[in-house]
Amino acid sequence: MEILVFAVSLIIILTIWLVIINKWRKGVYLLICYIPFAGIVTLALHPSPFPTIFKDILFIIPLYAAFFLCGLRKKHVITDSHVPRHIVLFIYALFVLVLIQSLNSSIPNWLVAFIGIKVWLFYLPMLFIGFAFIRNIDELVLLSRMMVIIAFIPCLIGIGEFVASSILGYKLVMTTIYGDAAKAATQNFQIYDVNAVLYRIPSTFSYWLQYSGYTMSMIIPAYILWQIDRNRMWRTLAKILFGITVVASLLSGAKANFIFIPLLVVTIFAFEGNIKRGLIFTMGILVLFAGVLLIGDFNLVTFSELMIRLFVRYYNELFIGGISEALQNAPWGMGTGMNTGPARHAFENYDYESFGVIENYYAKAIYELGLIGLVLVLGLFLSVIGQGIIQHIKIKNREVKSCSAALLGFLTVVAATSLKGWQIDIDPINVYFWLFAGILLKLKYLDFPQSGKY
Repeated sequence: MEILVFAVSLIIILTIWLVIINKWRKGVYLLICYIPFAGIVTLALHPSPFPTIFKDILFIIPLYAAFFLCGLRKKHVITDSHVPRHIVLFIYALFVLVLIQSLNSSIPNWLVAFIGIKVWLFYLPMLFIGFAFIRNIDELVLLSRMMVIIAFIPCLIGIGEFVASSILGYKLVMTTIYGDAAKAATQNFQIYDVNAVLYRIPSTFSYWLQYSGYTMSMIIPAYILWQIDRNRMWRTLAKILFGITVVASLLSGAKANFIFIPLLVVTIFAFEGNIKRGLIFTMGILVLFAGVLLIGDFNLVTFSELMIRLFVRYYNELFIGGISEALQNAPWGMGTGMNTGPARHAFENYDYESFGVIENYYAKAIYELGLIGLVLVLGLFLSVIGQGIIQHIKIKNREVKSCSAALLGFLTVVAATSLKGWQIDIDPINVYFWLFAGILLKLKYLDFPQSGKY
């Protein structure tokens, strides 16, 4: 039986690899289709740790290989345009620093360093993939359509889980759906009681935080499709999903989303420059936000106080406190992986409760890579976002400008969320962030109307 399972698995892997190696663009579509449902595979094979890297083995490794081989054959995969050189230099510099710090004597074993290298560097090439993948607005429409259609499933499941948990009981619903994996998927059934209850919702993912990041990410293709698709039906679907993803994000169990999701919407409209429309829609989001709270029987006063305390805590403990702690303990860096969540499993005598980390991406950069690491991480983020803003100002086509506003909003807000966590290290934002960054940088070459194909 084991031999049969191995043989079938090998055939599936080889088939996927052959498809992707033959045409790397198919690898992007396959990856986009797999990401929202990767958690189902992981949970089905729980407690095995191997399914967590299926995405990398099945899709990303052959995608990188095919992309590289295509570049060798055709020399110019991305036509005559290129990722700005200063961004490439920041990526190369970060790559070298991470490798150097992987030799730090403070690292207890090679596995910690290896996991750290993987988390820091493995998804950076998605920027180049995103840049090369979109050749015209029609392809961006097609990619957004695929993301929008697929996103309905995890978002509706997640909202359904919240409703069912409110009626039948959280632990009962989660254990019925996820079995033995429920405890891990929900962070030990953690809830937040603010008169009503916020539940950790995993949906089709193996961990609730992945689902939360996914709902935030899907706001972007929904908005893009809403603004640029010429087909009325697709625009309507995109509008509906935009609202659903906002609701799903608020109900995912991430308290921070009550800060960052409204911020994302406001940021997108700020980049759009349509003040009147932005104010109207922002008011609509606030009404929807209040409606969700009231339906859930939330105490608005208590919840508002919680959000204020949360914001103050993020600033004092995670932003200021995290940076201060990293500077005091490791100004020159403790080594790659030493403050990386997944690397905790590689420490000897690992104890989840006692494993202390600084939940601040920029503090993590200092702690692992030293002050120069912080400079390079900030430089990379600011160079991508800054380049995006510069070209956004110059873009003339309204449709392209809307795409730029959405992508810029996402990158800016994820950079902001990195002050209080590592979303950029976690599936699926680790893929979407760099993929969207590449697409953003390509937009200046697409500043012309659609062909009308879609």
